[in-house]
Amino acid sequence: MSARSALLGAGYLALWRAVSLMPDRLAYKTMESLFALQYRTNAAQTQRLRETFAPVVDEADLEKTVEEAYRWYARYWAEAFRLPAVSREELDSRFTVDGVEHIQGAIDAGRGGILATMHLGNWDTGGRWVASRWPMTAVAERLEPRALFERFLGYRRELGMKIIPLEKGRDVTGACAELLRANELVALLADRDLSGRGVPVRFFGRTAKMARGPAVLAARTGAPVLPAVIYQREDGAHHAVVNPPLPPTADESPEALATTIQRLAEAYEAFVRVAPAQWHMFQRFWPDEANLASTESAA
Repeated sequence: MSARSALLGAGYLALWRAVSLMPDRLAYKTMESLFALQYRTNAAQTQRLRETFAPVVDEADLEKTVEEAYRWYARYWAEAFRLPAVSREELDSRFTVDGVEHIQGAIDAGRGGILATMHLGNWDTGGRWVASRWPMTAVAERLEPRALFERFLGYRRELGMKIIPLEKGRDVTGACAELLRANELVALLADRDLSGRGVPVRFFGRTAKMARGPAVLAARTGAPVLPAVIYQREDGAHHAVVNPPLPPTADESPEALATTIQRLAEAYEAFVRVAPAQWHMFQRFWPDEANLASTESAA
C-alpha cells in the first residue's frame, strides 16, 4: 500500500468520525466545502466527470452538472458518515418508495430477488431500508486502503445488511445464487464493469460495458431482476424507485445475457435522466472504442 493511499484512508476515517458528530447542517456544509475544493483543484478528476456526463446532458448544462455532481457526492458522504446514528423511525419518516410491491412479489414467489441498483443517490440508505424488512445481502466493491474497506464492511453490517466482499478468488456468483435459492434479496451495483468481462450496451447513444452479474444470477436461479434506484433530496430525505422485474429467461447464452443487460441499461438511463448530477460515477466510465472493439472481436 502506498503512503498516499494510507494517508487518504486515514483522512477519510478521521473525517468520518468528525462529521458523524456534527449537526446535519454543519455536516453537509463541511463536506460540500471539501468537494467544492476538489472541483476547483482536481483537474484530472473534474475532466473525467466532464467526459462521463458529455453524452448525458446538453452541452449548455455540462459544467453545471459536473459542479452539482461534486455537491451531491459530498452529501452522499455526509449521509453515509451519519447514517448509523439515524433511528429506524427517523429513516422511515424520510423515506418514500414507488414499486415496493415488486420486492414483496419476488419474495412471495419464493425465488428471492436481484435488486440491480447503480451508483446514483444514496444506495446505502436504500440498503438499510430494505434490510430492515427482508433478508438482504449486498456485494461490496473492494476499496483501498484496506482499513477504509474494513470500515465500510463494518458500517454496512451495522446497518443490517449482510455483505459479500468482491475479492479475487471468492465465488461471489455462487454465494449470491445460494442466497437467492433461500428466497433472500441480493443487491448489486451493476452500472460499472469491474471484472473486465462486462456486457457491451448502448447507453445514452454510446457504447459502454456493464456488469453481467444480474443476468447470470437470474438465468441460473430464476430470481427476478428488479432495477432500482434511491434518489437524494435537498431536505435530507430519500425517494426510491423499484421497477417491475425484467422479462425472465433461463438462457445463459451470450446473446440472452446481452439482452437482459441492455434492458437493465435502458432502465438505468431513465433513472439517470431524472437526476443526472446524482450519478456518482467519478471513475472512467466510457471505454476506449478501439479497446472495446478488440474485446468484442475476441469474445
